[in-house]
Formats: sequence, structure tokens, C-alpha cells
Amino acid sequence: MLALIPLNISIRLRDNAGVVEKNAVSELRQLFKDKTGIDPSGKRFEILIGVLDYNGKLGNIRVDNVKSLKKLPNNQQAYIIQPKGRNKLLITGLNEKGVYYGARTLYQLLEPVISIYSLSHSSGLVRYRRKRIMGFSTEVDTIVSFNKA
Repeated sequence: MLALIPLNISIRLRDNAGVVEKNAVSELRQLFKDKTGIDPSGKRFEILIGVLDYNGKLGNIRVDNVKSLKKLPNNQQAYIIQPKGRNKLLITGLNEKGVYYGARTLYQLLEPVISIYSLSHSSGLVRYRRKRIMGFSTEVDTIVSFNKA
């Protein structure tokens, strides 16, 4: 597990991102500002957010488990949250909706534990949501965990 100081974290959006991706990044940045008073623009750890390209990459970074993501039912809502090395976390999906759900999941995981002093990460997730009630995703059907060094 890697412990991080929020001052060292940056949140970056892929080039040519759409409106929904931009909203997701804005919400995560606001969480950091609200909980720590810090704008997440550090240099040691990067959270990179965006839609996968047709080669299964986010920017120039190959993302693991893209084939599994594509095979999931409702894969348009699916996302991957994946550590890449010790200094990067990827949040990605096949489209903006999946990316937004991935960013919201990270938000929900960080909200109760983030402080000015630290936060941590240890594994990646492939998740998808099936059931929707009144416009909200309410049930997580499958979680596949994997660790990255």
C-alpha cells in the first residue's frame, strides 16, 4: 500500500476530453479542495482520467483488462480504476459515462478518508453496474480485483 500526501497529488484529464469527463475531474478536484484546502496539482502522484482510445490506451498508457471490460454486460457504464506503477492511478472506461462512474467511485472511496495528511491506494478494480432505479445506479454485480506493482 502506498501512502500519499495530498500536496503531492495531481489530477489530470486526457487530451480532447468531453464535457462529462471534465465534470468528473472537476468534482474530484473540488473534493480535494474541500477536504484538504489544496488544489491537486502536485508532482509525485498523478490521477489520470479519461476515455480509452481504440487501442485500449489512456493517453499513451496501455490499460490492463480492457478485453474483460468490453465483455461485461452494460459495458457502456463500466470502468477501470487501475494503479500504474507507484506514481499513477488510471480511471477509464469505454465512454464518458463509464469514466464518470469510475471517478464517482473514487470520490466515494476517498471522501471518508482523505485529509490534509494522507490517503492511500493498493489495488485496481474492474466494476460494472446493472440495476438502475430512478436514474441512479444502485447495484454492483461484479468486482474483479487485481494488484499492480
